Amino acid sequence: MATGSLAALAAAVALAWGCNALWGVGDLDYGGAGGTGLVGGGAGGTGSSGTGGAGGSTSGAGGSGGAGGMPCVDDSCLTCVTTGCAPDCESMAAQCKGNPACQAFGACYHQCDPNDAQCQSACALAAPTGVYAYFRLLHCAGCDDPATCATHCEDSCAAGCSNGSACLDCANDNCAQQACLDEIQACAANTDCLSFNDCITNCSQPSCSDQCVDSHPNAAIQLYNTWSRCVICTKAACWDDCATTPFNCAGY
Repeated sequence: MATGSLAALAAAVALAWGCNALWGVGDLDYGGAGGTGLVGGGAGGTGSSGTGGAGGSTSGAGGSGGAGGMPCVDDSCLTCVTTGCAPDCESMAAQCKGNPACQAFGACYHQCDPNDAQCQSACALAAPTGVYAYFRLLHCAGCDDPATCATHCEDSCAAGCSNGSACLDCANDNCAQQACLDEIQACAANTDCLSFNDCITNCSQPSCSDQCVDSHPNAAIQLYNTWSRCVICTKAACWDDCATTPFNCAGY
């Protein structure tokens, strides 16, 4: 693990990016020869709590009202969100059940400490096509609706470095850079990765980004992509702030 001191972080970031903004136009995942960018996806839906039943109409005391929205009783966040407990999220749960990568990512992700971006990123790299589907489901069933799985998913729903700001504001913040320090330093130690970052961040048109890709080796581009993925595609960094932007993790 690279040294995590703020001084080392500041030095690495200053070396790598100076005052440039993070990322340029186009896709998050820049493809080299034969590479492809990410495909956008919609945000997860919002769950709803149950409504109490009406009182009985028989003589004497009224009957008991029906139960309102109660917390699901499954014993873990993973089982709660994937069993369709939240009615508004049943379609997402079904999609995850039918996607082995979604299930594999969820199982791996819940073994990570909520603040461990490296662990979460490793899970994403192991099951890339399940990341976005699972996080959409987690948000819908576990984070948006306190009447369903939130009691089991409190740690998993922690925002990490996200604070409601714009995606790139979060990505440029020290919190996200600290969470993904290893990935940042790997790019900072590679002159081609630094050059690719400088090239991309000065682009304002997709054609410029394409030229940057064409003029840099794939290995350097992959270092850049790995760092970008860590910041944007992990809950411990900026996923909450970045989930509805073009820099989402569909197909990651």
